[in-house]
Formats: sequence, structure tokens, C-alpha cells
Amino acid sequence: MRLLKGFRCSERTADSNSLAKTASTNMRILKRDISAKDGAGSVKLRAEEAEDMWHTYHLVAPGDRIRTSTLRKVVKEGSTGSVTSAKVKLTLTLSVKRVEFDAESCTLHVCGPNVEESEHVRLGAFHTIHLELNRDFTIEKVQKAAK
Repeated sequence: MRLLKGFRCSERTADSNSLAKTASTNMRILKRDISAKDGAGSVKLRAEEAEDMWHTYHLVAPGDRIRTSTLRKVVKEGSTGSVTSAKVKLTLTLSVKRVEFDAESCTLHVCGPNVEESEHVRLGAFHTIHLELNRDFTIEKVQKAAK
């Protein structure tokens, strides 16, 4: 099946074809941009069932990029020295260093440095994103350079 051809499973799964079939059956694929040449590219997904999060756990590997919207607490200091804080919705893109699956809450915890600078988050700042059911996220697989 060509759907997730470039999206190679990590060592945690045995059969990439079964993953592609499962992901295409249950998970909502909102957008895909995969190169036929080297398999690199991105897929925008929405996990709708608990099992979808488990399959996403096996699909995401260190070195991939994850992009999703999240809420962050932003603290601002005024000219008089007063401190105010507000929650701001922003989009973060992380380079995946670690992925954990929480079976109790059916969420993925994706940790890594921010790779796209924004007004509120500096480049390289380490963050954890919690991927939940019915929340859109993008997985980007980058083709490794040949040695």
C-alpha cells in the first residue's frame, strides 16, 4: 500500500504494511505530501480512536518532526514591573527526541527541541507536546542524507 510508503516504522513494529492498512482504515488522513523519489514528506492526521494513538506511537521515531497547536503560558513583565500571564494558542514544531504512550489517558507525549521560531517560543527550546484524540497533528519524515 503506497499511502504511508515513506513513513517507515521504527523498531517497535514488525510489519509496515499492517500499520499502513490500520492507519488508513481508522485514522483520518487530512493531507499528505510524500515524495515518490525518496519517501520523505509529511502527513496531517487526526486520531479518532484509542487504537489510532497506539499506531501513531509506532509510526513516530526520533528525528521526525511533529507539528500541532498547543496552549502555552506566556508571562509578560510591564514597564512598571508588574507581571501578567496569559495562555496563548500557538503552533509548535518539534524535532522528536522521545515518544511515550500513556495508555491511561490515551495520549502521546512527544519531547524535543522547537525547530521553528515563533514570537513566544525561541528556536531550540525543549518542549513536550501531548497529542490527544481528535486533535490534528502533522508528522514529517525527513530523508537521511546518504553517507
